[in-house]
Amino acid sequence: MLELYYKLPFAMERVKNSPLNPFIEELVEYFHSQNLSYNYVQKMLKGVTRFGYWLQKKKISLKKLSAEHVRLHKDELISQGASMPNDERSGIRHIFNLIQKKHPPRLTPVEKEVEVFLRHLQDNCGLNECYIRGLGKTLLKFLRHFFQDGKISLKSVTPVMVEEYIQDIPKTRANSNRMRCCCVLRSYVSFLKMIGKSPHQMELGIPIIHGLPRTVSPEIVSSKDMETLLKSMDRTTLEGKAAYAVITCLSDLAMRAMDVCRLSLDDIDWRSAKMRIRTPKSGEPFYLPLTKHVGKALADYIRHARPKSEFRQVFLRKPHGLVKTATAASLRVIVNRQWKKAGLDDRFSGTRILRHTAATKLVQNGFGLKVIADVLGHSTLASTNVYAQADIPSLRQVARVWPIPEVK
Repeated sequence: MLELYYKLPFAMERVKNSPLNPFIEELVEYFHSQNLSYNYVQKMLKGVTRFGYWLQKKKISLKKLSAEHVRLHKDELISQGASMPNDERSGIRHIFNLIQKKHPPRLTPVEKEVEVFLRHLQDNCGLNECYIRGLGKTLLKFLRHFFQDGKISLKSVTPVMVEEYIQDIPKTRANSNRMRCCCVLRSYVSFLKMIGKSPHQMELGIPIIHGLPRTVSPEIVSSKDMETLLKSMDRTTLEGKAAYAVITCLSDLAMRAMDVCRLSLDDIDWRSAKMRIRTPKSGEPFYLPLTKHVGKALADYIRHARPKSEFRQVFLRKPHGLVKTATAASLRVIVNRQWKKAGLDDRFSGTRILRHTAATKLVQNGFGLKVIADVLGHSTLASTNVYAQADIPSLRQVARVWPIPEVK
């Protein structure tokens, strides 16, 4: 199988002498079974071969291989004026995962603590996997700051030390980094109490960080711009059918991008004309009406444009011939491409503006905040109140003229 991709004798010789040789053979068989394009596999294997040569030159054992070595390899390439394209980075990630399965790394006490905490968040709190990874990085950074990779002893962490650590985090306009750290530490303290461990005095040093007030931009997509956007899509092509179905879900039903990519074929009740939305933000599913406009767009996509697959998710993607489930990032790429095609990319971008537009129009049409909260999947009205601020026509009606005193 290797002969298909390593046709030159010196390249084959380098692979055979590489410490990654047994893993490369397994990786090539996996790529071949997934029907990936030949050029894509070649680019990934180029990165893998270069990484193996670097490991051999640095005399790094596969048993001691870590993500830090991957980062050092990338930094060295950049310092030499070279680069690591996404295809090569993807190949290295694949080979690194294979090595980690055969030679699982020994976790330090700090890493074990973070792993247990993240497992709790996933099993008991039902949070999104990407969100959990972000929380884990924040907690790992905090624990390593005080304990490096040694034994954890929270008794030695005083409230003053915790507050100083948080104040040293670079301040942003919205204070988001400091707020995220405080949120993670409070969750970690609650977790310690739940399992019977004492956080000691650490929780007393977690300050209350205030961010910017929640607001929504008053700018929304007008009916004329929305019509321009929808007409810009060529619905005779597979890409056009997929883009039209995605954008109608976002604009007509005010769905989040992550809710659209999580939508399953089993969530659509065609007879009752409703859809079940399963979102990790609220924790519990809720239902939205399946309008004729959205239903026709989804049916057209599912029948004529959706790749054949065992996946139950409605929206799929096919990078390099490999069928995968859509992600929020891939949906943003689709929508941004349509903004540009419609000539509206100078004013609009991303998917959030479509959700804001749908919610703002509901407010302007006189729907109550409770109804809007149910449509948006908000668990509290506090999250929905921000859309009342964007109802400019109604605010103008209740605004009073500022009295100007007469000049004598």
